[in-house]
Parts: sequence; structure tokens; C-alpha cells
Amino acid sequence: MRYLIITVLLMIVLAGCSPQVSETNDSETQVEELDAAEEPQTFEEQTQETSGLSDVVGICNSLCEVDGDAYCEEKRTITINGLDVAGTCRAFAKNSIGDIERCEGFCKYYPKSGTVCKVDGKTDSNCDGIA
Repeated sequence: MRYLIITVLLMIVLAGCSPQVSETNDSETQVEELDAAEEPQTFEEQTQETSGLSDVVGICNSLCEVDGDAYCEEKRTITINGLDVAGTCRAFAKNSIGDIERCEGFCKYYPKSGTVCKVDGKTDSNCDGIA
């Protein structure tokens, strides 16, 4: 009889503890899942900004002294400081955005309007996302 009472008490104690342990593990798992969900979004945003800029750098550098219209006049958009900055390869190079090569003298036949960047239609003189 004594053995039976001890066994029942142990089962009650163990049964009472199990859901608490489960709840703790579930809440810890939920917190970890939330943290994991937040990190990729931030990383994704940074990756998009970086890849967008590196794509434009590659394009601009390949156009240098090959296609004047595309390098000096064609507007491209990159994201800097969370804002879309529109400008030409010439404008980005003039303001040292990324590693875009400056084609000295290459744009002398094109108007100077291509040396200015814009954010939301406003002039961004440094092409840095601050209009």
C-alpha cells in the first residue's frame, strides 16, 4: 500500500511539472522563432541594397567609354539610407558612390544635367539619399 501511495504521488508531481516544462520550452521556441524571423528581413534588406548598388557599379563600369548615352544620360536607381536615389552613372561617379569609375572627359558632349541625383523629385546634390 505504501508503495502504491508513493507511486501515485510521484505521478501527480511529475504530471504537474510536465506541462510547465512544455510551456516554458514552447515560449522559448516562440521567442527564438520570432528572433529568427526578424533577422533575415534585416539581412535581406541590407543584401538588396548592397546587390542593387553592386549591380549598378558593374553596369556603369562596363559602360565607361563604350556607351555615352547609357553612362552619361540614362538614369538608374539605387537605394541609399533607405531612400531611392535616381541618377546617371556620371552623377554617381562624380559623388564617389560605390566603386563607379569616373570617365574623365567622356561626357563632355552631354549636358551637365546628368551630374545631379534626385530623391522623390528633389535634387540630391551628394547622391547620398538626403535631399
